[in-house]
Amino acid sequence: GKMGKRKDLSEFDKGQIVMARRLDQSISKTAALVGCSRSAVVSIYQKWSKEGTVVNWRQGHGRPRLTDACEEQRLTHTTYLTTYILLWKQYSLMALASFNRIMRRATKQKWVRNGLMNTTLSLRSVVRSRTPVSFVLSPRFGVVVESVRGRKSRTDPKAKSKAGRIKTPPPVDPVEMVVLKERYTEYNLIMRALRLQFKEEMLRKRYEEETGSLAEERAKQEAEEHRSLMAWNDAENLRLRKIRELRVQAETAAAEQRRKEAAILREHELENYIKEKEKEILQLQEEAKNFITLENVDQRIEEALDNPKNYNFAINKEGQVVKRTVLQ
Repeated sequence: GKMGKRKDLSEFDKGQIVMARRLDQSISKTAALVGCSRSAVVSIYQKWSKEGTVVNWRQGHGRPRLTDACEEQRLTHTTYLTTYILLWKQYSLMALASFNRIMRRATKQKWVRNGLMNTTLSLRSVVRSRTPVSFVLSPRFGVVVESVRGRKSRTDPKAKSKAGRIKTPPPVDPVEMVVLKERYTEYNLIMRALRLQFKEEMLRKRYEEETGSLAEERAKQEAEEHRSLMAWNDAENLRLRKIRELRVQAETAAAEQRRKEAAILREHELENYIKEKEKEILQLQEEAKNFITLENVDQRIEEALDNPKNYNFAINKEGQVVKRTVLQ
């Protein structure tokens, strides 16, 4: 069909365009969804982003329109604050009523009353605080930065927002102040008595530990413990000494055995050496019988002449004579 223009779109169509674009829908898909041109989608979303409304004033007044984003945030914030203020007041009243019931039951138990005094002071200080509840309960985003006292120097002028401000002290209930003062005085008396009692007990305990009967008892215990430790030490030394003696004996026996084995090995080596030398001597004596001496030199010459030998021959790889020359 034909694409609709911006002036022909209804408020429902414009709301669909805004919601589709806020959900990261593309311009083409949004235009196809509503049935309008892409330029109409762009102009409607830009107008909503800048002014917070997409009302077409040509269509008259009183028509349903999109709520402004800032207005929605303010409305949500107001509802949130109203709900939590009511809940906080109800919780404060319930806590005060519960505290009063406890205090009425524990009238004779002073330590309960004095222990809950701090709770009362903190709770009533919160209830009677002049800090706006909207500041306490407002939703915060990101890092919450605490205010720092003394940021301005003494020479800085007063802020414009504080020019006409008159400091008024918080209202004080006279009856409540009298009750709190009485309770605080009683609390201080009880706490001072408890501190003195604890201090006295600690001093007495320290005296007993240092110079009293406990010191003598502790000295006896230390002497007995020392004797038992020395006896255990002697027994342990004796046990280790026996183990050490056995180990030394075993090491001595092993060393003696190694020394004997080395001596036997040296004797065997010497005997083998002597046998080899004797064998060489006997062999040399056998060979000496064929030596040429002055006594048999003539005889050996005659034998060599009578039995000539030819060493002019060739052998193969197997050591066999393959060729020999004839003696002349």
